[in-house]
Amino acid sequence: MLAAFHEKEPLAAGLFREAIREKLFRYLPAEIYNGVLASLEAGGKIVADREVVRLAGHKAELSPEEKKVTDTIKALFRDAGVEPPKLDEALTRASNGMPITETRKLFQMILKAGDVVKVTDEMYFAAEVIDRLKASVRGYADMTPDRVIDVPKFKEIAGVSRKYAIPLLEYFDRERVTVRAGDKRVVLK
Repeated sequence: MLAAFHEKEPLAAGLFREAIREKLFRYLPAEIYNGVLASLEAGGKIVADREVVRLAGHKAELSPEEKKVTDTIKALFRDAGVEPPKLDEALTRASNGMPITETRKLFQMILKAGDVVKVTDEMYFAAEVIDRLKASVRGYADMTPDRVIDVPKFKEIAGVSRKYAIPLLEYFDRERVTVRAGDKRVVLK
């Protein structure tokens, strides 16, 4: 089942555990299913990564065309800096004639690998851009007695408009780079 899946979907990480259970072990106790998976994993035949199961030897191998598209996507977000393109626009520009559904799969691989960071459903940034911005914000905070930053100062440091500043600050809040304190933020160490 896994070999057929990898043949059909070479870029997918693997099959969900529940899909395997439902297809092959539906009428058997969960203990048998778990035991079979544990035995196959101990024998080096499969790798169970959280909810996804794959053959041990499976790696998503990109064709030269797919590699070119992924490199283009990364470059688009990296070169855009703190004002990235909309996702659909970037994928269309990078697709190089590839169906957009395939381009989206490649983007998901890039996202999962951490090369691009999701700030909102509509806004994605190159990871290196986010890292530089975090360093700039922390550098600014290190020079202040209270480590507080407000939106206008963040806009100045980042070189962005409010359109980007607010989602970025909210992302930093979620990532524990900052913590909200009224209409300002305290930059954490």
